[in-house]
Amino acid sequence: MTPAPVQFSREQVIEAALELARQGGMDVVSARTVAARLGSSTKPVFTWFDGMGDLLDAVAERINVLFGEHLFHYGETHRIANQFLAIGLGYIDFARQERNLFQILFMSGNVEIESLAALVHPEAHQEFIAALAACVKGAPKYESSYADLFRDIWLYVHGIASMIACNDLDLTDDEITAHLTGAMHAFSNHYLKGAS
Repeated sequence: MTPAPVQFSREQVIEAALELARQGGMDVVSARTVAARLGSSTKPVFTWFDGMGDLLDAVAERINVLFGEHLFHYGETHRIANQFLAIGLGYIDFARQERNLFQILFMSGNVEIESLAALVHPEAHQEFIAALAACVKGAPKYESSYADLFRDIWLYVHGIASMIACNDLDLTDDEITAHLTGAMHAFSNHYLKGAS
């Protein structure tokens, strides 16, 4: 009597594909590599997913969730009172700790993001703008000051994170904190009255 084939859940298939992506990027994720990681045939992949595109979409969704969790828990874990600074540091730390996953999200074309402009568009990030407004001193010079301030700081953060993800920049936590604090101060002076 032949033993029953090992069964794998949808979650296990996603986790196997995620680990492959974490180690080598999306290009190494295939039905065969996922099957090899599971120690099975390719059947579990095609039992749970319509095709590799379906699995890759599920992996991208999981990466996005991991990114969001990292972003919002970083300040709590590291006891950073300035919420907006904590989010920026979390963003950069994700790029450092999860280089391949960061590249998949923001630099590979594997995950659909309308554009970088959409990524920093103020309408999509009211909670971030509120956190920023609570962290900076000074009254807005213009109606759009907080939104403009958010955009400029976030582009700065994304630039540092991208350079770290590509191994082009190696900064300590203290150096990153100093750079972000300095950038927030400089941008605040530009957009806010009485900023100090």
